[in-house]
Amino acid sequence: MKTYRDRSLVPYSTMRLQAVGAEVHEPESVEELRELALRMASGRKTCHWLGAGSNVVFAERVKSPIVDLMHVDDSLSNLGGGRFRAGCSVRIQRLVRFAQKGGYGGLEYLFSLPASVGGCVYMNAGRGRGLGQSIANHLEAVDILELDTGEIHRETATPSAFGYRTSPYQARSCLVLGAILRLSPQSPDETERKIQERLETSRKWLDAGLPSCGSVFKRGNKFVFRAFRWLHPRSGALAFSRKTSNWIGNHGAGTLSDFKKLVGKMQRAHRMLGQECELEIRVFE
Repeated sequence: MKTYRDRSLVPYSTMRLQAVGAEVHEPESVEELRELALRMASGRKTCHWLGAGSNVVFAERVKSPIVDLMHVDDSLSNLGGGRFRAGCSVRIQRLVRFAQKGGYGGLEYLFSLPASVGGCVYMNAGRGRGLGQSIANHLEAVDILELDTGEIHRETATPSAFGYRTSPYQARSCLVLGAILRLSPQSPDETERKIQERLETSRKWLDAGLPSCGSVFKRGNKFVFRAFRWLHPRSGALAFSRKTSNWIGNHGAGTLSDFKKLVGKMQRAHRMLGQECELEIRVFE
């Protein structure tokens, strides 16, 4: 296991905020992760468990230990009959390509996400609200590490227990170690067509020109989001995207302070109009 002190956190999230982690751990196996989790539990330490970093922002200095899960399990296996097992550290693009070679598909709409399988399961990654497409639709079972006891076990996944950008694991003291997914027969050519279609949609509608954390809010008023897109409010190096509603781009050395100021403006605008908004991004402090 690699352990760092006063580690720059810029490479650890897609937002690329200026931040330093007082203590960063990179376990390189499930057993190392389990031992670390038990040590943290016995010391009553509060940890931040980090995947690919597409849904998090960091404080200028994160005092609580950060555990990077991107080196724990990057294994992929074809179990036959459209069933695939992927470790938590596997990038979603690798899983889609692996299934493509086996003649299966169904997850191409996730191809543009800078995310891991573990993160996708934890956040129930999918398409927009109301479209009814998420990774939960393909989950057969999930491998879990119970943080308090160190127990590792496999649970049957129940799609009805998942919601828009939510999973049952968010309310538990546990980590997703891997998942078994059931995909549909699909020709490699059709999978490739859907991948390219998704990438083209992303290029057209999503602002990939600057570091960002994707959608900042899980829910909110689309007209308020669009107004902010055109008003383009800015704080320091951060600004709401002119291209993509509900996105904040980092134009340079952005910080959490800048991020909080912009989020606060959006929240106040919603309150003034009697609208609700809910933050999707996790803040590590």
